[in-house]
Amino acid sequence: MDFDKITRVLGVFTPVIVVMILAVAGYTFIGKSYDYEALDLVAGTMQPVMPNVWLAVINYFALCAMSLRQSTKRISISSAKCLWPI
Repeated sequence: MDFDKITRVLGVFTPVIVVMILAVAGYTFIGKSYDYEALDLVAGTMQPVMPNVWLAVINYFALCAMSLRQSTKRISISSAKCLWPI
């Protein structure tokens, strides 16, 4: 793996992505008009998924930890295959 090439590719695409996000955010905040009172009414009618905020935080953290674990497991398996072909 050539990390210099990877760094160059990320160095090219990262500023492009940042500029695109800023452009979309600017267009959304400047070019659109939202009825915040109507949005607040709709948000007030929605039922929360979890009955307790702390339970929701634990659930979210657990889901993030599980997905991170799966991602690192896949990366380590693919790296091992590249380094030590079977």
